[in-house]
Amino acid sequence: MKFILTIWLALALSLAYSQDFTNSKPQGQVDDITYLSTVKITKSNIVKIKIKGKNKSLAKDSVISSTGTGFFVYKQFPSGDYKVFLVTNKHMVGQWSLIDTLKLDKDIKVNFYTKSKEARIEIVPLINAQGVPLSTVHAYPNQLIDIVVIDVTDFLRQSSNFNLDVYATEISLLPSLMNLSGFNIFTGDQVFVIGYPAGIGTVTLSMPLIKSAVISSPMVNTLDLPIMLANNQTTSIYGKLILLDGYIVGGNSGGPVVVPRRRYPEDKSNIHNEKNRIIGIVSSVYTNTGLTIVYAADYIKDLVNKYSQ
Repeated sequence: MKFILTIWLALALSLAYSQDFTNSKPQGQVDDITYLSTVKITKSNIVKIKIKGKNKSLAKDSVISSTGTGFFVYKQFPSGDYKVFLVTNKHMVGQWSLIDTLKLDKDIKVNFYTKSKEARIEIVPLINAQGVPLSTVHAYPNQLIDIVVIDVTDFLRQSSNFNLDVYATEISLLPSLMNLSGFNIFTGDQVFVIGYPAGIGTVTLSMPLIKSAVISSPMVNTLDLPIMLANNQTTSIYGKLILLDGYIVGGNSGGPVVVPRRRYPEDKSNIHNEKNRIIGIVSSVYTNTGLTIVYAADYIKDLVNKYSQ
């Protein structure tokens, strides 16, 4: 099987733009690599449905599908080899909550967008026949962190069904939360959320949609957010978190939060043009606030670096 990995070369940021570009108006865009490294994920939930009859009630298993988002991140080694990971939420690969330990589903369906511009659906396994999690699935060890990465390197290489050409984001383009100011990323800046809100994508190509939001929270090392659970219990999430102000809905879970690149059309040398940067991953809506909870890219980098060794 042929696997083509598009490699981003990260450009070093200048401390200040040269005088020639002082009056240039930057263009904020999401380039193809960032956009097309985002994929649709479908999971199946088995729920008990009670059917009431005249004389008795019956319990029946019913399968309900839900959709979310994931994206590819890769790390390349000096040897030229690489590792590719599918990044998404814990709650997109099984049963999980802030107080319930992750129980993996059997598998997930992934809609790959390929360079041949075809929608390819592949089943990515999560557990073996005995129900034991596969060694390729790596959930963040902290119960409160809604992130999982799946090593799909061998899966992509070994697939014999078709040539799976995918896009992926190089890990150096995921800045740490406390380094965002060094990339001129601040509270109040516009960001894009890429994904499949309510499962919607372009029908023929399964390409994601882009929604706009604003960084609402201060850039601090730890936020502590009180959370009301479904049973009226309260808990809290604390850690490297970002709050977004924007209408982000179900289906965007697991999608990347992207700071749009700044492009200067006058710069023919491309020296001052920047790359998109992924600053975090969407988790959930913060109830009754209009805000969205995002886990910072630090957690993604922790997992990718650890399991690339």
